[in-house]
Amino acid sequence: MSSWKKEGNLVSGTFKNLARALTPTLIASLAVVALPSSASAGTNAGPTCYNYDHQNIDKWNTGYVNKANVPLRTQGPYSGCPIDYRLQPGTLLDYHCFVYNNVPNTWTWVSVPGTVPLAAGWVWDGNLTTNGSAEGCL
Repeated sequence: MSSWKKEGNLVSGTFKNLARALTPTLIASLAVVALPSSASAGTNAGPTCYNYDHQNIDKWNTGYVNKANVPLRTQGPYSGCPIDYRLQPGTLLDYHCFVYNNVPNTWTWVSVPGTVPLAAGWVWDGNLTTNGSAEGCL
């Protein structure tokens, strides 16, 4: 199966074997890698990177990350905005709502259940199963 990365260190092994040994909360924290503020995409995030309004209105939909090292951004929703976390394949996500940016691409505000503090932010829908949330943000 897939391996998961921590910045600068590749830890290999099957997720299945890890799951037998770790509690669900620890698994959730391993699936999300926090990045220092210097590890952002681009040196100038630009004026479009701010905390867009979002609400948890998609209460029934969850999904998963479908690629490795998927960026999660608390500011967005653009690929040039700073990256706060990197998500790994199979990470369970709660979908809250989606927005269109001016490219136009759709981005979903997600949260990662079981992380403390709660990891949440914008993810491009192309990196999500079922193309992200079914509910538009108000």
